[in-house]
Amino acid sequence: MFDLIRQLVLPYGPSGRETAIADTIEALCAPYAQVSRDALGNVIAHKSGPGRRVMIAAHMDTLGLVATFVDEDGFVRFGTLGGVNLAAALHQRVRFESGVMGVVRADDGTAAKDLAADKCYIDTCGQPVRLGEVAVFTGEPEQVGDLVVSPYLDNRVGCAIAVELLRRSAQAQADLYVVFTVQEEVGIRGAGVAAFAIAPELAVAIDVTGASDLPGCENGATKVGAGPIVKTLDRSTISHPMVTGLLEQSAAALGIEVQHQATSRGGTDAGAISLSRSGVPTGNLAIANRCTHTPNEVCSLRDAEQCAAVLAELVKRA
Repeated sequence: MFDLIRQLVLPYGPSGRETAIADTIEALCAPYAQVSRDALGNVIAHKSGPGRRVMIAAHMDTLGLVATFVDEDGFVRFGTLGGVNLAAALHQRVRFESGVMGVVRADDGTAAKDLAADKCYIDTCGQPVRLGEVAVFTGEPEQVGDLVVSPYLDNRVGCAIAVELLRRSAQAQADLYVVFTVQEEVGIRGAGVAAFAIAPELAVAIDVTGASDLPGCENGATKVGAGPIVKTLDRSTISHPMVTGLLEQSAAALGIEVQHQATSRGGTDAGAISLSRSGVPTGNLAIANRCTHTPNEVCSLRDAEQCAAVLAELVKRA
């Protein structure tokens, strides 16, 4: 699983600029399904079957820093694509699609409480950047035992789970559509477009969710390495009980213990899918992630493998 995650973490692909990661995903899925792309750029891997039309979605876009102004000394002011944690981004290296490297800095004297995008810049050491270019965090994924440490596990680990699902779904009864969506980080835009075209009878969104097994967290309900998380509620959607039940039954059939989460924060592609057309019964399967939206996120490889197994069991039953 680590090698697959590494292949998916490294390609460039911020919201609205997903072509490189889409190319990688298409190549990985081609041995297992018929693969296409829609007008917005979603990658859709279809594996036909006699059962219900099932959509499994994982967003492939990442956060980014978009150049909005370049001063006469070449320092780049930026806006954010998605919820970038600026405190975590400070002094980190970033890379533009052109290959230009830079380091995120804050204006001299800026207090932590005043930190905002308009008080930050990217120092490219004089390398040229055009307005509208987008920078992403850069860093080599590392494996530490069962854990992987990397930028953009949100949600490239979900993409790895989706690819592994396709590999495991030779016996699927479902008419299966595995969709790698665009522009989730800026308003779950791609998922709704794909769901409208596919018209699924049920759907599951795969994404990360914040782990609460860190010092200072009051409620340790979600732990890295403690298994897949069946989410019943977040800010974007209320999971459909039928889909939640299928996820739980699939896990139980495999002897996999799941965690549960209900939260008023965060959102996933499920929010857009569930409201498509006349409505789609939709659920959320998540993987616990430490330090989400930072350059050094942490997930469990075992959790990812178990998520793929649960979904493969679900589509076998659908």
